[in-house]
Amino acid sequence: MKHFLLCSSILLLLFSVAGAQTNVTIWLNTSTVPDTVTANSIVQVRGGTAPLTWGDDTGGVMEHVQSDLWKVTLAFDAGAEVVYKFNVRTDAELSGDGWESGLATTSGNHELTVPAADTSLMTQYYVKIADTDPLAPPFTPTDSIDIWLRVNMQGWDNFNELSNFVGVRGNFPSSGWGTSLVLAPEVAGDDAPQFTYPASEFWSGHLQLDAAKFSLGDTVMYKFVTMDNNTPDAGIIDWEGTPDRPLVVPTKDSTIVWDFFSGTPPIRASNEDTVKLTFAVDMTRAIESRGFSPGDTLIARAGFPPSGNAIIADTLLQVAGSTLWTGGVTVVTTIAGELEYEYRLTKFGQDIREVFFDFSVDPSATSAERRRIVVESDSFTVIDTDPNTLSSRRQPFFPSNRILERDVLVTWEVDMRPAIWELELSSPTDTLKDIQGNRDVFDPDSVLAKGVWGNGPAFTDWSNPSGGDWGAGLEANPRKKLYDDGTNGDAVAGDSIFTRQAQYSPDSLAVGSLGRVGQVFKFGIGAGDNEGGFGNNHVRNIDDSESTFTVRAQFGSIDPNKYDHWDYENQRVVTSVELANDLLPGKFALEQNYPNPFNPETSIRYSTLKSGDVKLTVFNLLGQKVASLVDEKQIAGNYLVKWSGLNDGGRAVASGVYVYKIEAAGFVKTKKMLLLK
Repeated sequence: MKHFLLCSSILLLLFSVAGAQTNVTIWLNTSTVPDTVTANSIVQVRGGTAPLTWGDDTGGVMEHVQSDLWKVTLAFDAGAEVVYKFNVRTDAELSGDGWESGLATTSGNHELTVPAADTSLMTQYYVKIADTDPLAPPFTPTDSIDIWLRVNMQGWDNFNELSNFVGVRGNFPSSGWGTSLVLAPEVAGDDAPQFTYPASEFWSGHLQLDAAKFSLGDTVMYKFVTMDNNTPDAGIIDWEGTPDRPLVVPTKDSTIVWDFFSGTPPIRASNEDTVKLTFAVDMTRAIESRGFSPGDTLIARAGFPPSGNAIIADTLLQVAGSTLWTGGVTVVTTIAGELEYEYRLTKFGQDIREVFFDFSVDPSATSAERRRIVVESDSFTVIDTDPNTLSSRRQPFFPSNRILERDVLVTWEVDMRPAIWELELSSPTDTLKDIQGNRDVFDPDSVLAKGVWGNGPAFTDWSNPSGGDWGAGLEANPRKKLYDDGTNGDAVAGDSIFTRQAQYSPDSLAVGSLGRVGQVFKFGIGAGDNEGGFGNNHVRNIDDSESTFTVRAQFGSIDPNKYDHWDYENQRVVTSVELANDLLPGKFALEQNYPNPFNPETSIRYSTLKSGDVKLTVFNLLGQKVASLVDEKQIAGNYLVKWSGLNDGGRAVASGVYVYKIEAAGFVKTKKMLLLK
């Protein structure tokens, strides 16, 4: 009997051990998932051993702990052989997406022999590339405190992944904020089609904090930046517009959950109209200002959300024998709505965006730096050929990043009459508000009394030895003060045009934008930031073909809608008397037709200094006469004639380049125009 009872006890014990369950806590770090995992994403452990299943009904639903860290605790039979994989769905509406890649195991999955006691597994990293070690972080551990930083660039429209780079600046490198930690674009996983964001939109990198210099709980501040090269000292294109990011130093190596650059997610647009755009752009201004050469690559980018569903780019090509570049894109937008677009060029391996402000919107808004046009139909031409620098259809301008070829003595002039007349004629008085201080300007007499200062890289940089970008620090900086007293290059004392001179050199870092041709600057009355909106600056290119050059600027031309009592194009005050005058021309002239290219009609302006016979004739490129627009006696004056693309027989001519010629009292001039249909 005792023997029987002993055997029964042993069997009962064995049965109890076999039926015992062990709690296993599984940890996952999602920093290697090639997508936008958030705390609201669905992260699961799937497998063939209960409570796991290989479907969406698995019991292995993980909870978000913090940052990139997730966990789940599951009960398995002790001794059970469990195989499993992680599945990540960034969008709750997706089903079955986001499987890990195969592991270097017999089953191709994670393999676990359940221990007898409750256990917590080591943190594993999502396997996006086959046979990757799941315990290996995305960086190589060092003796430092290792931090993995990650940013998504998809919402930053100004970023060109073909020629721009991403970095991090903060108070962690030895030089402080002066150099960048260079990040790299991520590569897609084996299951890239399962995810909603291209992996290349993510840039990441390994930050090493010296444990001897940083302690637990220290706060490190940093920001992501875009750069023109992939070196620590590369030039900054854009800083994030959000406050500095805080990083509390941890006790061990960590990953920092990703974020969008500047906290800007991509805009999801739902336009439905497919539209074919043809671009026709006159590059005369860009060529003459030394920012563009015919050998450069000119690109049009259109469809910025929400005006379009996606940004589409096309390389524009030169129309033979002209300064016109054309090309086309097909975008999904909304007919009768506005479409946003821009021009860029590739020069010396650099991506350069045009300097453009839409003065009809807030200058501080990102969209103010883009062009816009009303979508007329499902196929139309965008014509940007107006030589007027304030027109919404104006010719592009590009800053030149080329280094100066020689030393150049630059004379900076700024005409202050726009500010004076704005304060004189506006009712009630239109205060020139200091947007970064209290140096507002209320009356016209104070403009000259307070004086003028220049600021920005063209005048060394935005900061000053006495501190501050504007105000007292700028006022105390003699290198940035302009004069209207006949000194420092000023031609006429007391004429409201303020001047200063500075020597610019190819290797000079003390003055000018790193010795480059392109210069950025802004003016302030009484050293206040009171010329225009925040971030809206003048940009000019120095002509280094000679050893001297004069930059002539007009105060407020970066915000002309505010200074609406000044005619910037003709550099004169606008009053009802002057607008009523029909001024006689000062010379014979034949202007460029506008619009150009055109369809179906264009206007041609010309001026005759003497009365007499005038002929204005259109020819084709073979020299054959197409149409006679003017053939009569005219008195001296300014004239405008329109041509609708018809020959003298009243028939429409074909698309192409045409020459128009004026003959008047010995004055002969020809110009070209382009008809596009």
